[in-house]
Amino acid sequence: MILKMFNLLFRIFLIFLICFVWVRYFVNNLSIALLYTSLLTLCIELIIHFILEKKLEKNKLKQAEEKLAEKISINFIHDPNKAIDYYYKLCSTRYLCKKTKYYIEIKNELNLENASSKKIILFPIYSFDEISKQKILEIVRKIEKLHPSKLVICGYEFSKNSYELIKNFKDFKVIILDSKNCFLKLIKFYNYYPENLKEISFQNKTNFKNILKEAVTKKRAKGYLFSALILLFSSFIVRLNIYYVIISTILLTLSLICLIFPINTKTFNEEIL
Repeated sequence: MILKMFNLLFRIFLIFLICFVWVRYFVNNLSIALLYTSLLTLCIELIIHFILEKKLEKNKLKQAEEKLAEKISINFIHDPNKAIDYYYKLCSTRYLCKKTKYYIEIKNELNLENASSKKIILFPIYSFDEISKQKILEIVRKIEKLHPSKLVICGYEFSKNSYELIKNFKDFKVIILDSKNCFLKLIKFYNYYPENLKEISFQNKTNFKNILKEAVTKKRAKGYLFSALILLFSSFIVRLNIYYVIISTILLTLSLICLIFPINTKTFNEEIL
């Protein structure tokens, strides 16, 4: 409770400073500037409070799901056979399936050997390295002789150009699902979760996403605030100008982001199987 109160007061203080920087730039009278700043702070805090309260439960659930999705993917990387076995069992709850060493063949029809019926190939390939478009091309070449109607590739992470590549295949549809979308579109959707998951930890790769996440963690908030205060107080020594206003606003905004806004990833609403 004390920590929540501190975070609330800290957030209000940051909003007040951001508003004060700009109000003070346009209003020379300090008393009037403080009054306007207080009113703006109150309005902004009420808006933020309403938004955060509305999304609080959703964010808690989302964070728990992301952790579980990460845990599942790491277990599949550690044991690829576990991934094949799991997806076979998942698909078998709804469809007629056949498992091979590398993929699962899925059909709605009772006769799995009927070549004229449509089939879906689910191909799990888990690795800590991003799955490249070259790897996807190799999978497609391996699968195309089966003449599927759809190929679903499940993995941990895919390179950005992989999403552009899959748009070019005309003979059958290719869908790639990263760790989060595998969880949302298959595991959670079919309500069938892997069992006996191990606790396996690893060191995250250094990439832009991880750097950005590290840059906006709560522990960075005080650093951004301290830097902004130095600039703000300097502006009283040297007459307040647009440089101090802009830089202080950027630093204060980063500090506020560290407290209230998580980093989101993309999802899509297409039916997979």
